[in-house]
Amino acid sequence: MLAFGASVSSGEPLPRALAGAVGSAIGADLGSRAGMAVCGGEAAATQGAGLIVCPVLSAVGGAVGAQAGKAAALHVYDEIAGPPVRPGPATRPGSGG
Repeated sequence: MLAFGASVSSGEPLPRALAGAVGSAIGADLGSRAGMAVCGGEAAATQGAGLIVCPVLSAVGGAVGAQAGKAAALHVYDEIAGPPVRPGPATRPGSGG
């Protein structure tokens, strides 16, 4: 919800913001699961030292997964719907630009 709200408040169209938020959530879930899967065997093999590393790997995996998921979802959205049109800066009459 925070990613969706931040995207909408920064001017993203609602469907594109929703696609990015869903992609981010799915990516974060998959990334944190991958981080936990990597360190699951490490906890037993390192006699407990992996128990300290597991939460860190899970958090890093979630953050990386969220970014990758959002980027992938927005890429797919832009391929289907076209990239968003950003309005250019307004020019004043007589400013020569």
